Parts: sequence; C-alpha cells; structure tokens
Amino acid sequence: MKHILNAKNLTKAYTQTRGFFKRESSTIRALDDVSIDIEQGKTLAVVGESGSGKSTLAKALIKLISIDSGSIVFDGEDVTNINADRLKKVRKKIQMIFQDPYASLNPRMRIYQILAEPLLINQFQEMDRRKKINTIIEKVGLRIEDLAKYPHQFSGGQRQRIGIARALILEPKLVICDEPVSALDVSVQAQILELLKSLQREFNLTYLFITHDLRVVRHIADNVFVMQNGKVMEQGKTDIIFKKPNSTYTKELLASIPGNIQRKVKYGS
Repeated sequence: MKHILNAKNLTKAYTQTRGFFKRESSTIRALDDVSIDIEQGKTLAVVGESGSGKSTLAKALIKLISIDSGSIVFDGEDVTNINADRLKKVRKKIQMIFQDPYASLNPRMRIYQILAEPLLINQFQEMDRRKKINTIIEKVGLRIEDLAKYPHQFSGGQRQRIGIARALILEPKLVICDEPVSALDVSVQAQILELLKSLQREFNLTYLFITHDLRVVRHIADNVFVMQNGKVMEQGKTDIIFKKPNSTYTKELLASIPGNIQRKVKYGS
C-alpha cells in the first residue's frame, strides 16, 4: 500500500514565560519525536485530549508552522524545507476541513464566490471554474441554486457540506479534517461522516482526521494514532486499538465513553 505522507521524528517546542517581577521560562514540547505514516485512500484518526499535540501535528504537516527537527515526505517529495513557490503547489494537494463551518466561510461572499476563490488563485478559466463548482456542490448534497446564497442561509450541517466542497474543489490527495463534526448535532454528524466516506471512495481521498470523540473514530477511521503531551502513546488498526488497547491512557479514553465502548460500539449509541 502506497503511503501518501511519511513524517519522521518531528519535534516542536515552545517557550512559556511566567511571572511578573521574577520571570521564569519553561519549555513545552508540543511534538516530541513523533513519526507518522498515512496510507493513500485510508483514514488515520489522531485522537487525544486538548493540549495533546494533535492540532500542532496537523499544522506542521500542512506547513503552517515550522518544525524544530524531523522530516516530512508528501506524495514522494521531501517537503521539509521547500521554498514558497514549491509550497504553493504542494498545498493544492493538501486541503483542510475546519471545526466551525460558519467561522471558516466568509459571510459577505455568496457560495459560488467562496468555491471560486481557490480556483481563481490557481488561475482556472471561467468555464472550468463553473463546471467544477457545479459538479462539487451536487457531490456534497446541495443544489446548484444554492450557489447564489450566503452562508447564513444554511444550517450547520449544510455549511459543513460547503466547507467540504471548498476543500475538495482543487482535487487534493490529502484532506486534514480538524474536528469537522464536533460542532454539529449527533444526527447531523452521522450524515456528514457518511458523506466523507462516500467522497473518499469516489475520489480515493486520504483523510487525517483530528478528533477527541472516539465514537467518531470507530465510525470512520482505518487506523488510530493516540497522542498525549506531544507524544505518541499508541497507534494501530482501529479494531485492534478498540479491542486490545495497550497504553493506560488509551484505556482511560475508551473507558470515558458511555456504553462500554470496548465491547461493542455503534456510532451514536
């Protein structure tokens, strides 16, 4: 199986300063020797509590922040220290779906303009833009007539569908999903997850799925990556992690979910 992304020994540290008269500083390791592989066409879930390092990992992989050490290979190319021009081309292949679909959509723009923006930046012609936009809006379960509306005219689930459409408009190979259903009702969460799975099958998409909700993990992920305090606590196939977790931290995460998730879990139960 081809790996679309391979990162080795990533480290990222921040200096925290405390005190007013007597200043004291300490180092926080947001990423502590983290290595990660993502198979093409699969979903890898990165789970952990707030502050575990999962969002820092995502930002490092998409090159929104620099790393202190380590290497990142994406689609066969070492992107650890690439220049700005090359980075722009790489980012066409890596897109993000954000947690809050309303905050990530410009309220002053119509949906057509929102979806056209990345195409304009990448110099697509008008005919190609319209064709791609009409196609993707229907793929996510909305209508072409919806393109003339503004974000506030949609429900939360519909806005997330628009966010998904925007992420897919450039036909990426890797989609980083940053808590994409945590702001939605449970019934709507299930619909969005099914949509993501359907799109993955159709376009052979690879997902890096960041979440704290293990019910979501069981529903969508092929593999699981458990983080705590910037370190990898456990990783492996989803079924194996849920049935026979090795680390104490993973066991605590599983035990914290109602319904004894380690025996048998169905999403939404």
